Amino acid sequence: MKIPKFKDYTNQPVKYIQAKMDGHMYYVTVGQLGTITCLTKNGKDKTDKLLAIGHIWEELSNLPCSTEFMAELHCPGGFATSIPTMLNNADERLQLSVFACPTLGGHDLTNEPLDEVEAAITAMGLEFIPVHMVMVNDKMKQRLLDEAEEQAVEGWILKESHMEGWYKLKPVKTIDAFIVDHQVSDSATYKGCLKSVSLGLFGANGVDVHDLGECGGGFTKEFKLSLDTQELRDGLLDKVIEVAYQSVTPGKKLQFPRFVRFRDDKDAGQCTVEQLDE
Repeated sequence: MKIPKFKDYTNQPVKYIQAKMDGHMYYVTVGQLGTITCLTKNGKDKTDKLLAIGHIWEELSNLPCSTEFMAELHCPGGFATSIPTMLNNADERLQLSVFACPTLGGHDLTNEPLDEVEAAITAMGLEFIPVHMVMVNDKMKQRLLDEAEEQAVEGWILKESHMEGWYKLKPVKTIDAFIVDHQVSDSATYKGCLKSVSLGLFGANGVDVHDLGECGGGFTKEFKLSLDTQELRDGLLDKVIEVAYQSVTPGKKLQFPRFVRFRDDKDAGQCTVEQLDE
């Protein structure tokens, strides 16, 4: 089964809305002989780790043969960055929430209404991310972005149909931070050039530096390739950049940071931790 790719939502006409949990996507199948397989979106087999979690094993073992679905592995109130450690520890707080099910017990549900798919999955004892059917306009779009923060979800999945036309809508915040370090890439494309930068904010005393983590997204390929010497990369230090991010982890590091632009009108001293409380 080919999994639809998520595109950014830019006012396309959609029919369904589901919450996007802050977790990792999994593709789960129950074969004709009842064999369960759980793969990440990158194709890594995590079956043994998922089935080591007692309640997930019970939920999946009750499904009929010839079933396939897509689900989000998440921890309510937690962050996606915690999932690998929790999975290694078979943490019972992890939940598998279904958001699409093209086949159930050998029956093709690809073209079925999503609310009917939800009813079929919940009847099997699995959690299905609730489906809402509303028309999305600019006013509703802003309301969804506001509600994402209020409900502590990563964002929203918007769909034209059950298995086609998938879009994502996530709230985005920005912050100004200064560059405290840089990392060199060893990939084939960028080897010896810029990989990412480490970001910081000054604490309340104006001396201590709070570590925001690394940011490698958003920089153009040409920019990264141009910084092919230590001297050139060192030229980034103390420069202020605007960074878009989704949320802040409990350790106050940025989640999913992306470079937006250089702020030549600001100096590092203006980048303080108070921004995280705004």
